[in-house]
Amino acid sequence: MEGTGWRFRPICDADYTIKSELQGKIQPDYLISPDELRQRDRLLEDSRIFRLLLAAESQSSGSLAGFGSLYNSPWNFDPSKYSIEIMVDPSQQGQGLGRRFFGILEEAARSRRAILLWASVRAEDPRSLRFFDKSGFVERHQSWASRLDLAEVSPPQGMMPSIPREVLIASLVEEGPERPEVRDRLYQLRNQSGKDAPSMGTPSGYTFEQFLDATFRHPGFLPEATLVARVGDRYVSTTSLEGVKGEPDTLHVGYTGTLRGFRGKGIATELKRLAIGYAKAHGYRYLTTDNDSLNVPIVKINQSLGFRVQRTTIRGEKLLLQSP
Repeated sequence: MEGTGWRFRPICDADYTIKSELQGKIQPDYLISPDELRQRDRLLEDSRIFRLLLAAESQSSGSLAGFGSLYNSPWNFDPSKYSIEIMVDPSQQGQGLGRRFFGILEEAARSRRAILLWASVRAEDPRSLRFFDKSGFVERHQSWASRLDLAEVSPPQGMMPSIPREVLIASLVEEGPERPEVRDRLYQLRNQSGKDAPSMGTPSGYTFEQFLDATFRHPGFLPEATLVARVGDRYVSTTSLEGVKGEPDTLHVGYTGTLRGFRGKGIATELKRLAIGYAKAHGYRYLTTDNDSLNVPIVKINQSLGFRVQRTTIRGEKLLLQSP
């Protein structure tokens, strides 16, 4: 596939290192390792999911100038709705490569009779915002990336008295992360609790293999820092901390979720307090997290714990066809 000044080809395994470096150039405060990029794309290895993952090579130098992706969301799976992502090397921006990528990806979506496209841009990036608007996207949600300075937080002291007596809290190390029943309990909790969280589209849940890729096979997975709240043999709430590429003093708060019947009882807050205690005890300085602006309960918990917003992402959609 040729373009003015560029050749477009499918992404290959060696490209992930370059894509990781390019991510660091574009967003130095949001680093992603090659292994994490591979892990994200593994979530798309499902026979139901269409994916088009492209790299753009400069025809003059042969160097990679950018990446573009079109795919059905594995979490909000709908064969008529597609996520679109474009990343262009800063040295190549302003030359039309982003527009060329978008044209290729939108055409592919329309050829599959897509109803709409989803895309995200940083609110602090004027160039991307203009591209977002000119391409026909309308804002629907915001996502807030927040940071907690652990030096400003006192360590948790004991268990909060509001936690119901029947709720027991443990780490996955204590539960046994290799035990099939442990993985199945966490899978059921992830899918059931996650379907109530605000998102683009209607949550469909992960397949079990996608769940394993997103959790146990994640490059930053820390079983000792993945906490679960259990009632009998049922997991009712969880929160996890993950290692962060290039930031040895930082952990990222991954998934936090609670079953509907156990919300409002202080369980998620207690899990987060204990996670903060783990991070402080092991010498970490910061925690980071991402929250949808519409997920008011989690936003309030994080604000009460001291998290402060550092970066805002605009999530939007572009209507292509009316749904039948």
